[in-house]
Amino acid sequence: AGVTAHSDFTGDPLRRLRGTLDAVLTVTFGDREQAHDAARRVGRRHAPVRGALAEEAGPFGAGTAYTAHDPALAQWVWATLVWSALRTTDVLVRRVPDPERDAYVRDMHRFGRLFGVQAAVPADAAGLEAYVQAHVEGVLAVGAPARALADQVLRPQPPLL
Repeated sequence: AGVTAHSDFTGDPLRRLRGTLDAVLTVTFGDREQAHDAARRVGRRHAPVRGALAEEAGPFGAGTAYTAHDPALAQWVWATLVWSALRTTDVLVRRVPDPERDAYVRDMHRFGRLFGVQAAVPADAAGLEAYVQAHVEGVLAVGAPARALADQVLRPQPPLL
């Protein structure tokens, strides 16, 4: 719901991707000050993101409030970023060995803290996989807005010149 109502993703998905990648790469590879600056920029961008679901989505009834600063949502976003980075590397580059997977998950704890993840996060790749699967099977709900966004992600239209 937040992406649909508060993002320019549908109008310029590449710009949104570049912004996300810039923040992720700056926090991952930048020095401490650069990482904190990137996190503050993201925090300012996310500050106005709040609203309510327009329609029911699984166990979440219409009118359920959301905010970008919800700790549970921040933890889910962190988990999906870390999980998808590992999965993408597995598919496009090579299968990441288990010790490297675990080290990456631990390294990304700092990233999570910078973006407001305060809950206990998985300590290793197996814990991350279990967390993601538990949410996919028991918490995640896909409503009409998410289906429309998924269609744009999975079947992007070429830019019109």
